[in-house]
Amino acid sequence: MAKAKCLMLFAMMAAAVALSGWDAHAGHDKDKKGDKTPGDNPNTTVVGARWEYEVWVKDSKGERTVLESGKFRAHDFKISVAGTEIGTYAQSGKNEYKLDITKGKLKGKITLELTDTKPRPIYRGPCNLEGHGKCHITVKFLDD
Repeated sequence: MAKAKCLMLFAMMAAAVALSGWDAHAGHDKDKKGDKTPGDNPNTTVVGARWEYEVWVKDSKGERTVLESGKFRAHDFKISVAGTEIGTYAQSGKNEYKLDITKGKLKGKITLELTDTKPRPIYRGPCNLEGHGKCHITVKFLDD
């Protein structure tokens, strides 16, 4: 009986980790200890996986022009920049995520698909952002 309870608890924990989406890519959840956020309260701790993004377009010659780049954190289906929540994300397929950014430079709806896994996960997809119109975005996991 105790063995069955342990197996059930293990299965529930595994499901919770699988549903945490991008947080699981860290492999060792290094960010659980948190980082100190810049700003007024140095005692505030931020958790989550750090991601770097580039918003880009291709011109008529096929040249890629980066319109904007930056970093954000993803944790518990929320996306934040410098400790401020800017949107949410949800897993929409095995290797696909939908982001709904409600504040800031990335405001808009974004669909990302896993395109590379080594050396770190990379997601790409088309997007239609308020400040840039139709463009593309690349999001890379930062293992720091």
